[in-house]
Amino acid sequence: MLITLGFLIYLPYSLSQSITQEPPFLVLGPGQPVSMTCGVMGISVPTILWYRQGLSGGSLTFITQSVTTGSVEKPTLTHFTAERNNGSHFNLRSTEITDTDSGVYYCAW
Repeated sequence: MLITLGFLIYLPYSLSQSITQEPPFLVLGPGQPVSMTCGVMGISVPTILWYRQGLSGGSLTFITQSVTTGSVEKPTLTHFTAERNNGSHFNLRSTEITDTDSGVYYCAW
């Protein structure tokens, strides 16, 4: 079974700020590692959040947030880790994804 991880980007209010997610789209199998990076530009030290929406749609599931560099809330998906080593980039990783990780991952600030 293949696991699809899609990404959408949320821009809340101004075009002078920008947000990017890398990679923009992934198709992985169970047991494979994954690394996703969210970058926010145009804001000095933004609060950055990760969410996931399952493939069937429905509500978003909060994964983690970071309010400043080095301050990361433990991810609700226990086999994921999160890291923010600089002010503008927030990484979400797993060494081994599962079938239940399929969905659309949202990065927001």
